[in-house]
Formats: sequence, structure tokens, C-alpha cells
Amino acid sequence: MKVLPLINYQNYNRVHSAPNAVQPPVTAPIQNSAITFSSYQNLGEIFMHQLQKPSRMAELEKASNMFDAITSHVVKKLEGRGVTYNEEYNSISPIKSFKSTWSKIQRSGSIDVPDQIRRTIFCKNAYDLSVLKDIIKEYSECDYVLAPIDIPIEKMIEHAYIPSKAEIKKGFVTLNDLDIRMDRDKITKFVPELNGYISKPQGSGYEDIQMRFINKNDKKANPIKHEVIILFGDNYAKAKHYESEQIYKYARQLDELKFYRNTKSDALRQRTKDYITAIKSKLSLGISKKLFESANSLDVRNIDNEMLINVSEQELKELGKYFTKLREKGHAYYEMAEQRTKNPARLKKIKEEHEADSKLLAEIRKNLEESIAFFNEKKYFKNLPDIKIEKKQAG
Repeated sequence: MKVLPLINYQNYNRVHSAPNAVQPPVTAPIQNSAITFSSYQNLGEIFMHQLQKPSRMAELEKASNMFDAITSHVVKKLEGRGVTYNEEYNSISPIKSFKSTWSKIQRSGSIDVPDQIRRTIFCKNAYDLSVLKDIIKEYSECDYVLAPIDIPIEKMIEHAYIPSKAEIKKGFVTLNDLDIRMDRDKITKFVPELNGYISKPQGSGYEDIQMRFINKNDKKANPIKHEVIILFGDNYAKAKHYESEQIYKYARQLDELKFYRNTKSDALRQRTKDYITAIKSKLSLGISKKLFESANSLDVRNIDNEMLINVSEQELKELGKYFTKLREKGHAYYEMAEQRTKNPARLKKIKEEHEADSKLLAEIRKNLEESIAFFNEKKYFKNLPDIKIEKKQAG
């Protein structure tokens, strides 16, 4: 008997994207899509060159327009079940920009970008998975089916999946590219064939459903993937925007500190990780989780829970101490590195990295303190300004 894993299998070999929580967002892995550090830069540049060709841009534009019409059709058929489509919100970035695409390639080391075309659907009844089943069915009737995703066999076995002989021989299990990132206890109706795709919310409390479709008539070896994200409603989209732009965008940069990424000392890496985690946790508890809880209450239950969104003076002092400790750890690392090297070129690089880390850490602290001041001044979700819609071009 096979047991579908109740895990977020798509987190395997993924990077954030999504962009909506203090924890890194995700992108689906494709079997054999990873490329080595020595070659990915050139391959990525070749891919980006191909992507920017007028013929490819026209193809993406045509596919995006078609998918927009299909999505509007699907939503219209399910309006009675709490499904809506905000055309203005979806006009922000219907095709992933070249800058974002290149950034994802650099972070992941993979030229597979599974969300080049993306749309967001609102569904106040998203905890009822029978609605999701019908959404998938309606897309299928319009020739858009869930894309396959290959998961390494060892990752599946770790989670009680019993593979067939054919799967063992292939080395991977093929599943649908679907991730239900929700609190299982809040789900009001389960659907047997979808239950195995339930993972869990992000650490910030952010919940959504992510899935990727391909047009079954697209016979190319690598058909265009169309990402659909399901959120609870306009308020949740607003919370996602503010969490991403005010918190996640800056907090994720802590993981980019060069001394943290380059150190060979397990003790230094762990201690640095502890301080970074402590910073993210305070931001999550004081701001991120409250944003999403407030938005969820408004969209799902139509209740304003009047939850105070803020970081206290004491917590702000503690955050300051964590930043100071990170600066001290970085300084000690570079001081030791400078003492050990005798190579002038190496010494120059160490000094440059030290300066870059110091500048980055100061910028992160400044930006986060400004974000905290913003939320402390607004206090409640209802006081947050509406999202300013600015359409973006594909380039």
C-alpha cells in the first residue's frame, strides 16, 4: 500500500519566492534541473538571453493573456462558492520580470523558473478543499492541468511513502505540483485525493495554496508553467504585501551576510543563526502573525479582531542587542581572517567583504527599525493604507 506523505514535499530543494513571510519562500524543483556553481552563471545568462528574445516575449504575453481569460472563466463559474478574481491586483505583475527571474536563477542555481506566469485567486472558503477540487476541475476542462513535479525517492521514503519498483528504478516519484500550506486544524472539509498535499503554514502564520498548471496542448519538452496562488481575500493580499515589503524583504537579507555564509566554524555559524532566528521571531510575533491573523478574520469570518500590531520598546531594545551581537561576530570573524592571511589579494578581498557586511547589516537594521515605527504608528490592520497598484512590465 502507498501512503501519500502529509508533508510539504515541495520545500525540497526550493528557495523563497513567495515572498510573504520571514521564512524563505519556495519554488518547485525539477528533476535534473540543478546546475553547478561553475556553470550556472553562463547557462543562466544564455537562458535569460533566450527569454528576452522578442519571439519568447510574445509567446509569454500570449500565454499570459490566454491564462487570464481562462482564470476569469473559472472564477466566474465558482462565484457562488466564495471564489473571486481581482483584475487590478493581478495586473501588478502577471509575467515575472526579468530581474526577478534572474534573481531566482542566481539563488537556486537552477534555470527552471516555474512561476513565469502567475495569477492570484481569492477564496473565502479555501479551508473547504472541495472548492479547490472544483477549481482544479474547471481548469482541467479548459485544458490546463496540474504540472508534474519529480520528488527524489529518498525524500519520499523518509515520510512513509512506499514506492513501486518502477519508481525505485527511476529514483523519483512524480506528483502534482500542488502545495496546500494551511493549518490542518482549520480545514473544514477534506478531500481524499488532496489530503496528501497539505503541508503547513509558513513560520509567520502565512497560509495559501500554491499550484502550477501547464496547457496539455503544449507539447514542448518544457511547457510554460502557470502559477496560481489562492488567498482568502483582498485583506489577506494586503497583509501579504505589507509583510513582504516591510518585514520579509529586509529580514531575509540577514542570511546573505558573507561571514555567515562563508565561515567554516560550526560554532560561529550556529551562534549567528541563533541571533538571526531571534530577530525574525520577534518580528514574526509582533507584526507578521498579527497581520495575517487580522486579515484572515476579516476575509473568512468578516470580523475585525482589533489585534494590536506592534513591537514594544523592550523588544526593540532586544532587537538592537541582537544586531550588535551580529556586528561583533562579523568583526571577530574578519579580524581573525585578516590576521591569518599573508596574501595581499586575499587581504583586500577580506576587507571588502567586511565593509560590505557592515554596510548591509546597518542598512537592514535601519530599514527594519523604520518598518517597526510604521506599524507601531498604524497600530491596527484597519489603519494600514490601501495597496498602491502599480502595473509592472515583463522586463
